[in-house]
Amino acid sequence: MKTPSRTMLPSAAPERVTVIGWIILFAIVAGTIWGLTTSVHLRWVIGIFVLLIALMAIFDDYRLKRIKEERKEESICSFSRELPAKIHDTWVVRAVYEELSQHLDAPLRPSDDLKSFWRIDPDELNDIAIGIASRAGRSMEDTKNNPMLDRVVTIADLILFIENQPRLPNKSP
Repeated sequence: MKTPSRTMLPSAAPERVTVIGWIILFAIVAGTIWGLTTSVHLRWVIGIFVLLIALMAIFDDYRLKRIKEERKEESICSFSRELPAKIHDTWVVRAVYEELSQHLDAPLRPSDDLKSFWRIDPDELNDIAIGIASRAGRSMEDTKNNPMLDRVVTIADLILFIENQPRLPNKSP
């Protein structure tokens, strides 16, 4: 009998930068930029640039809060119901959902676009996929033979990519 995916060990919580850390980092960067610039005009340009970055971060935070509010009733159950029944490996589905939702701190849908909707770049996705594969008992060796290579756009595609990776011999989900 196949072991249920709910017995999967939880992933390690990612270490996050504290508010004090961000303040110190901002102070160091701002002080360095201020010290390096001697022109008043260059200071204005840099100041406007920093302001625009701050506004983008505020709007992105608002977007994430809106997504969380819209999806507050959703969970891994609603996520898995959107996938075709009995086709997918439940260990892979659970690992993908838990790793991504922990990374993004929001409920997910299989149709979510990883790049345009969640703004995950390919290098970051590669790191996340390694953690997912490890939890699901899949190898990330020889990904060049995976038919989903370079075709991962949505979360459902990521599930298919991980499912097409060979199982690790010492892990039996």
